[in-house]
Amino acid sequence: MERILRQPHTAIVGLFLLPFCVCAEDAWQPTEGWYTLHHDVMRSGRTQYSPGVPFDYVWHQEYWTELIGTEVEPIVAEGLVFFGTFAGNLRGLDAETGKEVWKLPLGAPIHHSPAYADGKVYAATMGGKVVAAEAKTGKEVWTFKAERRGGFAASPAVYAGAVYIGDRAGDLYALNAATGAKKWKAELGAMVQQSVAIKDGKLAIAAEDLVPRLLDAATGKELWKAPQMTGATVRGYYPVFWKDLVIWRTEVYGIDPYHNNITAATEDGKRYQEARQKHGWSKEAEKMIGNLPACYTDEKYKQEQEYIRAQMRDGKHPRSFYALKVADGSEPVLYAVGYHSSENGYSVPVSPPLDAAGNLYVFMKSVYSEWPYPIRAFDGVGTLDYQTGLPALIRGIDRKKGSFPATCDEVNNLTVAGGKLYDTHDHVLAYMDLKTRQVFNAYSSHSPELWGGVAKCMAHEKCAQKNPGVWNIRDPSFALHLGIQWNGPMQGAVAIYKDKVWWITGSLIVCVKGKVDE
Repeated sequence: MERILRQPHTAIVGLFLLPFCVCAEDAWQPTEGWYTLHHDVMRSGRTQYSPGVPFDYVWHQEYWTELIGTEVEPIVAEGLVFFGTFAGNLRGLDAETGKEVWKLPLGAPIHHSPAYADGKVYAATMGGKVVAAEAKTGKEVWTFKAERRGGFAASPAVYAGAVYIGDRAGDLYALNAATGAKKWKAELGAMVQQSVAIKDGKLAIAAEDLVPRLLDAATGKELWKAPQMTGATVRGYYPVFWKDLVIWRTEVYGIDPYHNNITAATEDGKRYQEARQKHGWSKEAEKMIGNLPACYTDEKYKQEQEYIRAQMRDGKHPRSFYALKVADGSEPVLYAVGYHSSENGYSVPVSPPLDAAGNLYVFMKSVYSEWPYPIRAFDGVGTLDYQTGLPALIRGIDRKKGSFPATCDEVNNLTVAGGKLYDTHDHVLAYMDLKTRQVFNAYSSHSPELWGGVAKCMAHEKCAQKNPGVWNIRDPSFALHLGIQWNGPMQGAVAIYKDKVWWITGSLIVCVKGKVDE
């Protein structure tokens, strides 16, 4: 069987458009595929490859009878795509055709993405096993059994000849990648559902006690632990290394979205809130919010973002974004990211990706956001200023050719692909060109009749087989009522290699082919 084996742009820094001059992360390395969760063990979420429109459908496979976790990303290496299912099957598909090359039953649900390194695929099960298999054949190489009951819900990380993963019994393991032998174990004292991040021999992890920790990856020695973070869980949100910081996101507890509403920060927001109370969700309110972006000034925007920071600093609003010094776990700046209170309510955190210049992309809140009303009112995307801690709202967006979801009250994930910022949201795959600010729909199966559900249209004789990703379902009986991916622990990101994009949504794995920038 045949096997497959910087772009410069201006970034918004502070409140102004300036060229970004910070050097690229020297620990980041390109890969001949998508080897691990969010591309690399630093969890940078970026690749040098940058496919774009027009996209063509290549293939898809359905796993509705087995189900795939919402946070799972496809892993791509050696011409194959690897993933696991809740039925306990680890699979390798031909990346070009989608044809199944091998299947390895592991006997218990596989909750998260596997990882690839040096010709092997590593996967972990809820039954407490970590398994290494030959990437080309699926032949099992070794199996490790956890010492206590709990099972694995995280994705393994492979670094410097070791496999790192924590389990729900509260144990963090380092295993010999060649043999599966235990190198060390650290007892964290609480359930571990987060996947680790690693850079320069330092391992970042938080258990479900929400205590950030940094360990020496070689020995398991704890280097520091920081104060407990606010929130309910970190299960879907891996740490991300950025410059001399490591970032954690938490899932905060339920809040009243109208308490400490962001509209209270500025006179523009207050006028809008008065209009909303008077007119409800109406054409009048829509017109009012449509006029808000034109009211933007640097001064008003800074006032709004400082309001956000003050609300979190004073304990009036829960935090979900923590950036700690790798050196000692201290927090140099309280970053104004992770605000949730606005009329469309709760924001689901996203582990932020970074580009080749070191710019970090975050979802954020601002009444001056240019995203559509009412579902995405006040949601936006920005770059985070390392020094000031304020996000710079990306403005001047051209949405004539697409709808970049940026729905902060639902699950999303962001990926940097060269000069493009990809967003996955439910069945929508879209990207923004970071140089021109143009937004494009890469591929979408989103339909009003589905409301985020899963359609069995792809396999139905009445649906177009050539291009099933852009269906228009008129008969709602075609809807297959499985769990939707609008809200939940996490939305998996895409895997990108050369001209192809693979992503998993609604227990489907889909491959599309785009045009590669010259």
